Amino acid sequence: IGFGLLTCDDDAQARDRAGLEGSGEDKGFEAAHAAFATAALMDAFPLPA
Repeated sequence: IGFGLLTCDDDAQARDRAGLEGSGEDKGFEAAHAAFATAALMDAFPLPA
């Protein structure tokens, strides 16, 4: 399970972090990437039964 939360002071910051065309960041993509990377690590190192 992944969780990404944008904390922004105004609409301009939110738009810049949302991954829209011309924005500087894509925090949603970063959160999804972190969730998949974590899942891959958990598969690579399973917990003992």
